[in-house]
Amino acid sequence: MDTWIIQLHRSTNEITFLAISALAAIIFCFWFIPIATDTMVNSAAGLAEKYLGKNQRTLVINSSTNNPELFLMLLSLSLGRLGGIATPLGSNFANIYLMFIVAPIIVIGKWVFVGKISNIKNFIEILNKEKCYFYGIFPCHY
Repeated sequence: MDTWIIQLHRSTNEITFLAISALAAIIFCFWFIPIATDTMVNSAAGLAEKYLGKNQRTLVINSSTNNPELFLMLLSLSLGRLGGIATPLGSNFANIYLMFIVAPIIVIGKWVFVGKISNIKNFIEILNKEKCYFYGIFPCHY
């Protein structure tokens, strides 16, 4: 039982199949994904504001950004592959790593380079408060 993509590959030569695949990827990445993402975010923000209040919009939008990972996890679990559980976990760990380690290094490096050393102290205080919120430490004493 061949899928349509395998049948397309067999009925064309390699270059034609590669061109069709590249065209489909370009259309998918530069047209479909941005439109679908904008629609999803606008709909989620509107529904969250209507039913949960303005304060919950950010939470709903942030949680909806994990939908692709959630879809991949459910798809792989439905195929009997347990490795799909690592997709959302790895994505969240990468986001935490980027937010607390990589981004501060880039921002502080930029300020050192342009000579805005006074901004670094305020930035570190804000970063420490964010870590308190992340770890659930209340009240935060920084």
